[in-house]
Amino acid sequence: MQESTAQLELMNELLRRENAELKKNIASIQRIEEALHKCEDNLQAFMSALPQSCHLIDTDGTLLASNEVSPRRLGISLDKYIGTNIFTHLPPEIAVKRKEYFNRVIHEKTPVSWDDMRENRYYEHYAFPAYDENRNVTRIAHIALDVTDRKKLEEAVHESEEKYRTIVEMSPDAIVIHQQGKVVYTNPATAKLFRLSNPEELIGTDVLDMIHPDFHMIVRENIQNDLEGIKTPPMEVQVIRADKTLATFEGSGRGLLYQGKPAIQVILRDITERKKAEEQLKEVLENLKRSNEDLELFASIASHDLQEPVRTIVNFTQLLLKECSEEMCPSTERYLHIIENACDLR
Repeated sequence: MQESTAQLELMNELLRRENAELKKNIASIQRIEEALHKCEDNLQAFMSALPQSCHLIDTDGTLLASNEVSPRRLGISLDKYIGTNIFTHLPPEIAVKRKEYFNRVIHEKTPVSWDDMRENRYYEHYAFPAYDENRNVTRIAHIALDVTDRKKLEEAVHESEEKYRTIVEMSPDAIVIHQQGKVVYTNPATAKLFRLSNPEELIGTDVLDMIHPDFHMIVRENIQNDLEGIKTPPMEVQVIRADKTLATFEGSGRGLLYQGKPAIQVILRDITERKKAEEQLKEVLENLKRSNEDLELFASIASHDLQEPVRTIVNFTQLLLKECSEEMCPSTERYLHIIENACDLR
């Protein structure tokens, strides 16, 4: 009897211990479930805060979690979206490529990125592996960034750069860019104007080595003004060409960024022939001026020299009119008056 009682008490004690352990396990499971729910809530909150499409899928493509970007674009609710297969929402050709990228993530166990275009929108995709305790990929985190606006901006910038490059390369003027006094770019016209075999021969040279020393001071001042954004007017300088001959160039500079660093772009136009033509024209005008002055002097002298003979004619005409008036026929008198009037020096 006593032995049965002892066994019963032992069984009760074991039951109490098992119940206590079971309660602990249940409490642990509840804490784990609460932590899991909290993690899921945090994950959903994090995904919902992202402005771009993001998903968590299994290796078959089933959607385990997502934010509302993609289902909103598809016109369905998030609840109906979760649990569906991501590939069913894609055009066939896009789905095939997407499977290939996801399979790379699964088999190579490494992040994969790619670009694609859908409905006239550009996307950048990033897929990351999620591992189990055995380092097997069981899920894939996928983010799709809509980069349409950035892509269009890049295309516009690229188009603008192409237009600018075409204008620069086709320009008949020399275009030189220098940083900290060193030439970093020259266009094709520079070779012709500086009598070089290749415009790149100037790359790395000191910009002042191209300028006659008499102009170094004003060029330094203009460089400083250009860097500070102060507009400088075009100026004439003498440049030293590759064959050591001098030429007169008209140039103007502006500050800009070249390869991310402050630089100055200078446009130079060879005006040597124009200056020669201007000098020749100036000389012609001077000669013409002297010729006009000589002609005016000659006319003045000639006019003065002719006045005396004319006065003599007038005097004698008047004498004839006075002395012969009674004996003179009317026609003769009329002729003498014509001579007198024609010689009037007043």
